[in-house]
Amino acid sequence: MVNNSMDLKKQNDKIIEKKIKYLTRQKDITELIVMDDVENDYTSFSLSGIMLRSQKYLYPTAGGFDLGCGVGCFFTDIPESNVKFTEFFYKNSPYALRRRKFSLYNNTHKLTSIFSDGFAESMLGDVVTGNHFVEIRRCDGKIVILIHSGIPENMKWRYIEYFISIVKQKNPSILSSDNSYLMKVDKYSNEAGIILEISKDANLFACINRKYIAERIVEKMNGSIVFEINSSHEFIEQDDTCVVHCLGVQKYHHFKGKEMAVILSGPSRINYIVTKVGSRKYINHGTPLISVDMEGKRKYASLEAVMQSEQSKDYEIEKKCSPLYMCKKKAGIYEYSVFR
Repeated sequence: MVNNSMDLKKQNDKIIEKKIKYLTRQKDITELIVMDDVENDYTSFSLSGIMLRSQKYLYPTAGGFDLGCGVGCFFTDIPESNVKFTEFFYKNSPYALRRRKFSLYNNTHKLTSIFSDGFAESMLGDVVTGNHFVEIRRCDGKIVILIHSGIPENMKWRYIEYFISIVKQKNPSILSSDNSYLMKVDKYSNEAGIILEISKDANLFACINRKYIAERIVEKMNGSIVFEINSSHEFIEQDDTCVVHCLGVQKYHHFKGKEMAVILSGPSRINYIVTKVGSRKYINHGTPLISVDMEGKRKYASLEAVMQSEQSKDYEIEKKCSPLYMCKKKAGIYEYSVFR
């Protein structure tokens, strides 16, 4: 039994070390990136803050079970001084926006996975519980909508159940193992193709949902979106001849000759837009984690402190987004926090 946070940290460090060592021994893995804040996720089932590229296999847990989880940062033309926020405080959806079924809203993008029916019937305009949120921030005197969200809870569980069914069929002993990365499937197998399609649908749904939420909020403010960064940091995809797995890791977004990304630091702190200057293709989705207490509360570093301590700079701070309002879903109801 773990009695204090130090014992918990030692236990987690051993699990993390064991899993990373296993991955480094796999000859099919041609690239492995471990981020500064790598940590156990999903009750130690997989590692958050890791990217791997495999020539031969698909490692289902290396993309997480919250497929599609990511961040949308939507810059607007709305001056901060022109907005009255109190009218948007609402308990059933973020900032009183009207929800709509995916199939009724989207006629362009086609769903292809075995879960396509579930995604088609899911509602846009919602975020699930956990660390997901919809924030209103300010940057250079204008409003920014910042959204951290993934796929609906029922769809996440459908994926978990599908993963477990594969494990039971191929190697049931993995269910009692403490290393989920023992589970891998040939990239040309039927199971791998199905998982890749599910990941694609999950990313599509999540990105459209974040855009839908931002557009509806901005419409209420009588403005428009002028620039956006909207990408997932939990996904599995084909990249040329390899399978790329990311959990808590994102790629840069191309805009006007620059490669940019959003780095989160928590709801009550400054978040950052950074520009790539190094050669590293992937980036963490948040500032490094300093500690986690016994209640699960996380403490993060500031990006300025991180960059000052880095010997080689992979990115530069482009913009800072200061918090104004945040809504999170708890027990089915949205709760709001005020930071201004």
